[in-house]
Parts: sequence; structure tokens; C-alpha cells
Amino acid sequence: MIVITDNIKFAGQYIEGQVTWKRVELSDLNDNIRLLVSRMFQNKTFYTTEILRHLTWRYLIAVEYIPESQYDILINTVHDYSDLPGRTLCLAGSGDKFHGYKNREWISKLGNIHLSIYLSPHLEVQHFGVGFLILSAVSVLQTIDSIKDLKDKASLKWVNDILIDNAKVCGVLAHTQVQGSVVTDAMLGIGLNVDAVPNIDPTPFVPKVSCLSNFADNKNDCELRTVFNRLINRIEKNYGLLLGEKYNELLKIYKDRSCIIGKNVRIWSDAHAGSSELIAEGKVLNIGNDLELYIEGHKSPVITGRLELIN
Repeated sequence: MIVITDNIKFAGQYIEGQVTWKRVELSDLNDNIRLLVSRMFQNKTFYTTEILRHLTWRYLIAVEYIPESQYDILINTVHDYSDLPGRTLCLAGSGDKFHGYKNREWISKLGNIHLSIYLSPHLEVQHFGVGFLILSAVSVLQTIDSIKDLKDKASLKWVNDILIDNAKVCGVLAHTQVQGSVVTDAMLGIGLNVDAVPNIDPTPFVPKVSCLSNFADNKNDCELRTVFNRLINRIEKNYGLLLGEKYNELLKIYKDRSCIIGKNVRIWSDAHAGSSELIAEGKVLNIGNDLELYIEGHKSPVITGRLELIN
């Protein structure tokens, strides 16, 4: 894996082992990555190194601060340039204009993981519309499980929030492009609060937020380097499952770790203009193969909306 950064100290927080850095200009980079790098960084001089233990991942672009959403930059670059190398990681320490699901605001803080990933499967993928979202969510759950004191502590709140003790610690995103039945491009977005808690006003949908280190007896167990490397290893393995037509294995984990099945919820429409409207209310009976919700007393499953857990 080739690492490209404008800040060696920042990138070093996420890299395992000793590495040797080389200073390069934008013109020194390979053609297939140059456009993305030019959009991620504000200057034209960078540092690179290579990590042989992560051969599955081709590039890691690490920027301490970025003035706009790296997830959006990644999607736009894929639209503009068809030869971007798959298995590319984009990591930001903090930035502006970050967003979550349905463009909801995401507050970034140094000490957390803000990761966007580009994959280019060029294969038919089962349930790809939700498959890559589930891939991201399950990978985060398994990463949290690997941390001492946190095994089985995290749960999933439909559709893309990960909670510990009812506090949100992570949100995931996914965007895909297809040609016919073939998925050509997939972009994943993961915002995981590791060591810092964003200042967010509580809402019925996100009553409180927290970070992993708040739940670990020893904060060293939640070191950024450890969490990041375990996360990308999990994503690699689960990506293999998804491509290997084992979507149902990932879906089972998603459902088993759901915190809403059997619980009373309200589903509200997104407030694009004016106030939200109540779509459905009742006990969640099940989650379907495409993450649709089956709610007691409702004939049709719910496929979109914001979920409020009712105590």
C-alpha cells in the first residue's frame, strides 16, 4: 500500500511500524491517482511511503484537514475519471462540509476516524443497494468487538448508526454505480468516534453521542493506529464475503446486532422542507433482505425515513 500525505505526523498516527518517507511533487505521482490527490490536498508537495503488509489496499491518502467532504470528492472524481485504482483509502483527521446519511451534517474532530473507500468490483453483487452499507456497518461492529471491554457492546440502529449504551459512536455511508447488472464502482464512508466526542445537539433520532475510549477501561486499547488497522482488515475480509455471494452472512450479523427488532419505534420522513411527517409507529417485527422494516400493524414494509426509538 502506497501512503500519500501532506503531514507525516498525522499519517504516522495510523501506520504500524517504522517507515521511510520520500518527498514528492504532484507531477511525480502516477497518472491514475494524481487527480484525486490534487483535489484532496491544498498544496502540491507531499510525502509518500510504502507499507508491504497491506498489499490488498493500493493507496492510502491521509490528510489532516480538508475543507470539504472527502467522500464527495471521491465520488466526483470517480465520475470524472474512470481509471481511479480500486481499493483506495482516503483518511481525514477533520474537515468542513462533512455529512452523513441523506446529507445530514456530520461534525468531525481530530482523534476520530473519517474514512472514505473506493472499490471497483466490476462484478454482479447480491443486494448491492444495501450490501455495501451492511459491509461497512458489520466491519465497524467487528472492529469494536476486537477492543478489550467492548465485545458485544455495540449495536446497530436502522439504518446506518452504530450505538454503545444508546449513544451514537459511528455512522456509515455507501454509494454505488452500475452498468446493467454489474457494479462498477462502490464508495464507502465511515465516521467512527474513537477518542473525541463531537458537540452535537440531541434530537429524537440521535439523543446522545460518544466515542469508543469513553467505554474502555484503558484508553490505550482504543489507540487510533490499532482501531484503524483492524477496521481496514475487517473491511477487506467482508468485501471478500460480499463478492463471494455470501451477502446473507453479513445480513445475519446486521440483524443479530440490531437494537430495534422487538422495540417500539416511530419512523419520520426527512424534513426537506417544513416539518417531518410520521410514516409509521409500532413494534419492529423484522428486518428484510433489503433492510426494509416490518412493523406491527402495517401492511407494507418501511423502506426509508428516520427512526426514533421509543423508550
